[in-house]
Amino acid sequence: MIVEPYRRPPAAPQVAVLTEAGALLHESGEWLDHDDLPDGVRLFAQWDVVRMMMYGGVGEALCWNNEEIRWRFHPQPGEEEWRNRASDVYVLRLPLTEQLSPRVFLAGVVAWRDWLARHGASPTGTTGSSAMSLLRASLGRRIACGMGERPPLLQTRGGRMQVGPAGPGSFRGRIVQLDLPAAYARLIGEAAYGGVWQEIEHTGRRFAYWLEEDAAPMFVRAEVTVPSRLAYGPLMRCFRRRVHYAEMQIHARTVYPDGRPWLYPTGRRLAGVWTRQEIAEASAAGCKVRVRQAWVQRADGHPFTWWWEAVQDGRHSLDGAGELLAKMTGNALWGRFCLDPKVAGRRTVRGAGAQQARPLPSRPAPPPAHDLAEYVSGTTRGRLYGLMSWAGERLLSANTDGAWVVDDGSEPPEGWRVKTRAHRLDLIGPACLRYWPERSRWPRTVFAGVPALEAEEAFDREWARLEAA
Repeated sequence: MIVEPYRRPPAAPQVAVLTEAGALLHESGEWLDHDDLPDGVRLFAQWDVVRMMMYGGVGEALCWNNEEIRWRFHPQPGEEEWRNRASDVYVLRLPLTEQLSPRVFLAGVVAWRDWLARHGASPTGTTGSSAMSLLRASLGRRIACGMGERPPLLQTRGGRMQVGPAGPGSFRGRIVQLDLPAAYARLIGEAAYGGVWQEIEHTGRRFAYWLEEDAAPMFVRAEVTVPSRLAYGPLMRCFRRRVHYAEMQIHARTVYPDGRPWLYPTGRRLAGVWTRQEIAEASAAGCKVRVRQAWVQRADGHPFTWWWEAVQDGRHSLDGAGELLAKMTGNALWGRFCLDPKVAGRRTVRGAGAQQARPLPSRPAPPPAHDLAEYVSGTTRGRLYGLMSWAGERLLSANTDGAWVVDDGSEPPEGWRVKTRAHRLDLIGPACLRYWPERSRWPRTVFAGVPALEAEEAFDREWARLEAA
């Protein structure tokens, strides 16, 4: 992947949002006509609103892995490809437990647009493309990813998800959610990158120096013997071929007869390539590590610093929906680096109320930067394992850069913060849970892949199945 800085900053568009009634509310307060839009207007909608349109039999949607990412009022069933139109509505999936009113949502989108424009970028549609726009606006030079003697990475393996030793169920008492603030965005922003990968001597003092130096991205190929006494396996299995995202989800749910995860085994000997942080955590846990090769990114600068400063500006200066969109934009850049057409999902077009969706042909895409993306996700997996080891039997659930833990009053490891305190947690899986915040009688539901308005009902169905089982 090659990322070029902008030669000319993009113009900031006017914005309008789709309401539950199917109308378009412009930032000026005026109502717009789908068939007669002014020039330079970009349309956005909450995911819940688009789902309501689809359930109501209105329009059609462009889907990625069966989830709506764009919607339009007038279906085009005769088209073999989704042709972009000015009236296309871009879907924004805000991580909220409720639907915002149109005017509150519009104010957030306007604040998000203004923040991007302040840094020379534009809301190009999705938070991922907007994150790349912000990166291009902040770069001082061209960045070529994966240059030199890069480590043999077939794909980005992503984040870790695991239920604690007690398994799914209902938990009461003092419960706390811990997280690493802006984990992925911070690692990208602070990375020494943009140079070349170099294979280094994997023994002796020079290797020890690089292993202790945590500023430069580093990968290690090793054979690791994981003791069976460990409660959690520190390392994800490595594969000799690319694994499709759907197959990886199956691997993540596969367990041995004793309930231990197959993807993060214990009592096994593993061979593969992992990040510095993962190898360090495995060694600290008592694993026997035999290093075979090592690679370090040799770069003379931190090219993503200005991008990271812009993201922090959005996180601190905005509020409400605008702040959420700024956070989502910062988190979404990682996904642009790991997007690989060979193992990614599929695009389809689904008509409103229709059960069958028509598939779309795959499109050419820039090559991924697995070296940078896996450095970020692997380093975060290592840090998450450190937290899991600290929590021990108190761990209830771990997900990417956060965990739910029974609170015994002890201070979490360095870098981790208390995000939420709760007095009850109903847990189905790391991304499917319901919790009652401290001093609250009303729960909040988290159900990945389900809009906020549908999450509670969907959770109740899954919870009933769990209780029945």
